[in-house]
Amino acid sequence: MTSPFSTNDYTIGFICVLLFKRTAIKLMLDGEHDLSPATRRDNNIYPFSSIRQHKVVLASLGARDYKTGSASGVENDIRQPS
Repeated sequence: MTSPFSTNDYTIGFICVLLFKRTAIKLMLDGEHDLSPATRRDNNIYPFSSIRQHKVVLASLGARDYKTGSASGVENDIRQPS
């Protein structure tokens, strides 16, 4: 079943550079929404979810290596329209 939400409905973004932090944040979420920005042109991973009525997207590095500048790159990518 697809999500009734669009990417524009998500107003909170978490940037997770380290896998263990992403795992910890995912445990706080109310499950994942079946929504994938198919037209994105970056290598990041974007699980969509919610915390109560708040729509949340996690942004984590995909195939990139973990360098200091990578988090700022994720921030720029998450702000781009899908």
